[in-house]
Amino acid sequence: MASSSKGDSGFADEFENPPAGPVGAHRGPKSRWRRFLPYFVALCIALAFGFGAWGVWTEVGIRNSQHGAEALQPMGSPVNKGTVVIVYNATEVSGLAGQNRTTLQNQGFSNVLAQDWPNSQAPTSNVVWYNGADNENTANQVAADLGITQVVEQSYTLNAPIEAIFVTP
Repeated sequence: MASSSKGDSGFADEFENPPAGPVGAHRGPKSRWRRFLPYFVALCIALAFGFGAWGVWTEVGIRNSQHGAEALQPMGSPVNKGTVVIVYNATEVSGLAGQNRTTLQNQGFSNVLAQDWPNSQAPTSNVVWYNGADNENTANQVAADLGITQVVEQSYTLNAPIEAIFVTP
């Protein structure tokens, strides 16, 4: 065991000549990014929850404002739930008109038909069309029940006094 670098114990090992610089628990300082990473992750999670809560809150506000529109209908002709209403499906979704017909029937409308859109050109957005000022309040009620925001009086004759056209599900 002849060695030129023997310590006091007579044995040569790595503890006799430690490496230069910090070793083990004596690590160097962390970079700024590593120090702030936990705070950044917590901030991202908080923002995600905040945006999620905001989305739920605004959806509830939209639904409440739609139900509030029923109470704010102008005076005039009352809602006639016996008026003929045709619900058209101008989408590729099968059964959409039937689902919305059921929605109107559950709201008390008694004369609702469901059909596929008969023309090659459909409106650009979901819409409720109606003929005559005496059908305006009923058309607004149909739109509110179906979640449609656009209600338009038509000057030309429709297939029914009120038509709801869905171009998006």
